[in-house]
Amino acid sequence: MSSTRALVHKCKGYRREEITLTPDAFRNTVVVYREPSLNERCVLCGRVVTMDERPFPLTISDVRIILSNVVVKYRNASGQVVPLTMNLDTCIGAANGKFQWGGTRGVSSAKNITLVNGSVLSGNLMHNGQMKLAQINLATNIEVRNGRLVYISDEPAHFQAREPSPPPSPPNTLPPLSDSRAPSPPNTPPPLSNSLL
Repeated sequence: MSSTRALVHKCKGYRREEITLTPDAFRNTVVVYREPSLNERCVLCGRVVTMDERPFPLTISDVRIILSNVVVKYRNASGQVVPLTMNLDTCIGAANGKFQWGGTRGVSSAKNITLVNGSVLSGNLMHNGQMKLAQINLATNIEVRNGRLVYISDEPAHFQAREPSPPPSPPNTLPPLSDSRAPSPPNTPPPLSNSLL
């Protein structure tokens, strides 16, 4: 897939559950995903989801670009839909005819700004005296935190895969027996002989 093309990866019927169990039953969690996470292989179609394919989460809708701002409708935890706005010139720059995360004033320097596939900012940037089409997926580094749209600099937005922690070993356990012989007691001193008494 070309880096200038971004698709929303949604296979009909996709569902994945992540269950976290803790000793405290009130802290157990079940998270249901309706679309694959970044770098996950979709169990329905077999494709690996890349950064260019990842859309905004389902809590964000009606994404629009107004001047250099992204404007969205966000459904918060209480179910209310609230408008959120973020100035993209504070986190997107432009260099060599491409948009770049971490820069500034890249959006306002572009011409013919549009939104493609609900999350990809597209526009023409000047490079070597010519206008060049540039695109960047806003969903990779913009997310909602504490009721505000924020730029995430070092990590892509959405889910990060994590390795599960190994279970703790029970204390004071003996190694498994390799045959039917009984183990000798650990760190037991030899029996005292009567001649030493």
